[in-house]
Amino acid sequence: MRQTLRLTLLITLAGFALAAQAGGLETLLQRIERIQADPTALQAAIEAGEERTLLCQYCHGADGNSLKPEVPNLAAQNIGYLLQQIEHFSSGTREDYVMNQLAENFNAEDKVNVTLFYHHQALKPQTVPAELAARGRPLYQQLCRDCHGEDGHGSETLARLAGQRAEYVDLALRLFRDEAAGKAGLQRRNPLMAGVARRLDDEQIEAIAAYVAQMP
Repeated sequence: MRQTLRLTLLITLAGFALAAQAGGLETLLQRIERIQADPTALQAAIEAGEERTLLCQYCHGADGNSLKPEVPNLAAQNIGYLLQQIEHFSSGTREDYVMNQLAENFNAEDKVNVTLFYHHQALKPQTVPAELAARGRPLYQQLCRDCHGEDGHGSETLARLAGQRAEYVDLALRLFRDEAAGKAGLQRRNPLMAGVARRLDDEQIEAIAAYVAQMP
């Protein structure tokens, strides 16, 4: 009886936490929408975001184009998705030691400014082997297009994949595949992506990663 009550309480508290997080995201998105409608406010937010990302530049680059193969490009990434991932790192829902330490020190204004700064940076084109990318195209069309779009630009809350570093996409898909096999921790956790990745072998993952990297 006590165990049942305790489990019910834990589930209820988890539900409250998710609802609070969703409400917080919605408030920040509304704030971003207001800022984007005001060119002066937008420029100020971008400049503040650039200043706040000083420590981020060592991995993500000064303009959001990654300097390390295992680190994602953030330039031109979708606003809702960027903000959501900052929240996940801030709360520990997504686990990465460096990112957790940085994000937990962001206040609401920081999150808004950092998101706007990266979203408005230009994404630099990637160069990958053409033959490998060609093998990835039908796999992308079959498995990824419905969510991430024909052009790979995703949506407000789904990641833009077009132009993402091939090495990072490769790593992410392998982590999602590990999750499907019950081997992943909190680094990447997404049941839908795990369901997709579990069907892929190493060569298919490499091909998809190459294809999305060269998408404009």
